Amino acid sequence: MLNTIEEYNNLDSKTKADILSFDYEKLNDIAKNCLSDFRYKHSLEVAKLCEEIAIENNYNPAKAYIAGILHDITKEWDDSKTINYLEKHDSTLLNKNIKILHQYTCYYYLLENSDLDIEILDAIKSHSDGTCDTTLGKILYVADKYEKTRKYETATIREVALKNIDEAFEMAKKDVANFFKNKKKIEKVENYQLLAKYYDYILGDYDSLKKYWYYDFQKNSKGKSVLELGSGSGSFAEILTDRGYKVFASDISFEMLQVIKEKNIDLIDLKMIDMRNFELNQIFDNIVCICDSINYLTLDEIDSMFKSCFKHLKQNGLLFFDIHHEERLVEFKDEYFEEGDVFDIQYQWYISSNSNKLNETFLFFDKEKTYVEKHTQYIHKLKDILDLLEKNGFDYSYDIDFVPFEKILIKGVKK
Repeated sequence: MLNTIEEYNNLDSKTKADILSFDYEKLNDIAKNCLSDFRYKHSLEVAKLCEEIAIENNYNPAKAYIAGILHDITKEWDDSKTINYLEKHDSTLLNKNIKILHQYTCYYYLLENSDLDIEILDAIKSHSDGTCDTTLGKILYVADKYEKTRKYETATIREVALKNIDEAFEMAKKDVANFFKNKKKIEKVENYQLLAKYYDYILGDYDSLKKYWYYDFQKNSKGKSVLELGSGSGSFAEILTDRGYKVFASDISFEMLQVIKEKNIDLIDLKMIDMRNFELNQIFDNIVCICDSINYLTLDEIDSMFKSCFKHLKQNGLLFFDIHHEERLVEFKDEYFEEGDVFDIQYQWYISSNSNKLNETFLFFDKEKTYVEKHTQYIHKLKDILDLLEKNGFDYSYDIDFVPFEKILIKGVKK
């Protein structure tokens, strides 16, 4: 076994390849063909750091490099492909957040299509959450979080990893969970002031919007004109306009409206509107408010919103929206945590429940500051929402299993 990374790096490529018993070029090409340039660059840096850490910790550098270069090869699959793939292999994994499911799709993909050592596969299977405590699992977890292109400070833990991977692994897990506490400057920002820019990459699910929301909407729509409240980044408005609907998009967030403008969607109008109480000189066939936007409102505010919607719908017009299932309070009783990178910035996302509320915190890290966005949503009883619909002149139907244990779809029709 080689003793130092310097000793290993001084070998010629043929000797190096003979020692590792694999083809660098072939592996790199596999990763490059599966990933965007941005993601490939990250994977290459992870592989190099894995190899370096492995040599300094007397571990097989071949296994480490392979785990590093291949760990993200399914990360850029679209959501529908990810979901279908895991339904085939282990549907229980779909209870986890979709943003970390790539570690499982990658595991099963490589299990099916390669003869890689199970130790490599197990390390890849847990590289996002750090639940694999083998030496390789620790190496990959640390390298993935602290390769040199990361925007936050990475040098210290890299140095520790080259001496003692067990110590570095424990440091990394604590550092990931508490990173924002170590930053000198913390700046609080308003809802969607910063998240808007990254919304589609962290929270967006374009394929599900087409598969579920649009499928149900087009079966129930009452005509071609649509007022969308809480349009967010404009993904659903784009789907509707592409299919011939005339959409008036709106949101209370200036930053979200800017994101929509940049997409150049063929809208009939785009305005800043507070869904709690609005007045327009137009009547619509349909009013849409999806992706749990209504959960930002209290019951009194929803009551006011329904009154405004009634005024702006034609007779027999459709009010189409969803709400969180009450089971979400149980789901997030134990705090959920996710972290990752989007283009030029690192982020962390926390969700926890408290009483009838879901509390979300988004942390964005650059070299100078930690930006904090806090969002609060209210989890309402279905009966309370239905009572308000009836009070404000709507007949209704609902699908409590629209997204099982997550979202209830409700369709109100103006009497």
